[in-house]
Order: sequence, then C-alpha cells, then structure tokens
Amino acid sequence: MYGVALATARVTVKVLIVWMLVLLGVAQAQGQALVPNQGVVDGLRLRVDAGATCLERDRLAARIQRWREHAELDHALRVHVVGDPHDPTIVSFSVERADGPRSERVLRNAPADCDQLHSAVALSIALAVDASFAAHGARALPLEAAETRRVEPPSDRQKSESYRLDLALFGGASVGLLPGTALLLMPRLELSLRPWLSVVIEGLGSFIEHRKIIDTPGDFDAKVWAGGVDGCVGGAAAPSLSFFMCAGLRGGVFATHGDYFTTRDATTAWWAIAVSGQVRVWIVPNFGLGLAIGGSFTLADRNLVVMSTDEMSLRGLAMPRLGLFVAGGPLFRFF
Repeated sequence: MYGVALATARVTVKVLIVWMLVLLGVAQAQGQALVPNQGVVDGLRLRVDAGATCLERDRLAARIQRWREHAELDHALRVHVVGDPHDPTIVSFSVERADGPRSERVLRNAPADCDQLHSAVALSIALAVDASFAAHGARALPLEAAETRRVEPPSDRQKSESYRLDLALFGGASVGLLPGTALLLMPRLELSLRPWLSVVIEGLGSFIEHRKIIDTPGDFDAKVWAGGVDGCVGGAAAPSLSFFMCAGLRGGVFATHGDYFTTRDATTAWWAIAVSGQVRVWIVPNFGLGLAIGGSFTLADRNLVVMSTDEMSLRGLAMPRLGLFVAGGPLFRFF
C-alpha cells in the first residue's frame, strides 16, 4: 500500500513538473510575442535595401515614428525602401496593404546629407502611410503639421559623413591683376569637411601679351602665376544648387618681358589676399558647372617702368593693388 502511494506521488510530481515546463514555455512565447519584431514599426513592416545610399532601417524607423507622433495603425502595412545602386540621391519605396492596393513612389534629387536623407524619406513614407489609411478612417498626420515640424532639427541628429572631393577647372578674365583685362585660369581642388565647410587648394594664372605703356616704344608681356589655400563656408539652397563664400592667401610670382631695342625680363614675388563668391549647379551627381566672382588685394606695390638704352626712365606705370575676376567651368566629383 505504501509502495503504491509512493509511486503515485512520484508520477504526480513528474506530471506537475512537465505541466509547469509547458506553462513556462507558453508564457515565454507569449512574452516574446509582445516584443515587436525588428521589422515592425507601429504595425508597419519595414524593409530597407540601402543600395548606394546611407539609409539604415532602425534610424529610418525612428524617424517614421516621430513624423507619425507614434500613432498606431489599424492594419499591418509592408513598406519596402530601395536605394539606387549607383546614385545616392535616388530612393524609391513601395507601400502595400494586406487588404489593399500597392503604391510606389520615387524620390529624385534627395538630400546628399545622410541625416537630411533619413528625414526626407521618413516624411514621405509617413505621408504615404497616412494617405493609405485615411480612406479607412484611421488617424492621419496632417500635412501642415508635417511641414511645420520639417524645419526642426531631429533630437537624435548624428554626425553626417559628408566628405566630398571636387575638382573645378575654371577659366575667365581678370582686371587689375595685370594692366587692363587679362585671361585667367583658376583650377580648384576642394575637400568638403562638412556640408557647410570646405578647404580649397587653388591655382591662379593670368597673362597678357604685346601691351604698351602710353607714349613709349616697344611692348611687354606680363604674367602672374600663383597658388594658395581657401576656406569656404556656405550650403545647399536646393539638392543640386549651392552657394559658398571663400577667402584665402595667394603666393607666387609677377613676371614681365619687355622687348624694344633690347629684351629685358623681371620677376618679383607676388602675394595677395583673395575672396570670392561661388555658385555650383550639379547636373548629375558627379558632374556640374560652377561660377566664381571675386577679387584680390596685393600685399606689395608693383610698378612697370620703361627704360631707355642709357638706363634712363622714360615712363612708369603703377599697378593697382585691387584686382577683380570672374571665372567659371566644369565641376567633377570624385567621392
């Protein structure tokens, strides 16, 4: 009798243990079911294929939640975001309801700045989601509210990886660098450290030929060859249009070649401070056109003097310290 009772108790304990394990497994499964899947945002199933863009799923999901003020959806949605494989400023996405049609949108000329790109794509998705559910009586985010908050910087703004290397091959004309109007060459290599800040290495070449000093015989050629470094600040007024102001120091040589009875050459050091305004229009992501308008102020006097054969001065010309220039040409972006 005692043995039967003991066996029955053992079986009962085993059954209770198995039952408790089953209940524990069910509770854990239910607890896990309450935790949102990584691909779900307020009922929205989000998939991101970044391509050539810097889009990140978690970062984009957080922006969508903020634009929608964390409003819950009545139905599950599937959103697929695809970045262009070559162009980081082209993003497409599709919004598909489980019980409705599929809609697709393409964002062209999206912001190059990574943080602005996430905000722009998230806003477009939020508006598309609200439009999809507006017809079903779900709460929609008013467009006016979205546009109002659009100018507010996100609280989780991250450091933007916006390094760029551009080459500009500018050509134009200068006045005051040399006597009269002269041809100008101005290649520029620019490294962008931030969307609003860049450092430029610039070359400068300006030259004239066969000019005369009034009432004197013979003629002369003059050249300025120089290089320098600029700091530029500015920003984009539109995805493909930007404005910058630049300032820096130039150093090089001022060379003249005189020809009459005898030939004389002279070369002196040339130093100047240069400032300019820059306009850049990007036609495609890696090619555009630029325009620079500015001036330079030389740090030393320059004089041209015509000498007679007996070393007597016939006529002199004092060069102005202020020079102006305008130049433009193609832009090439390496990365």
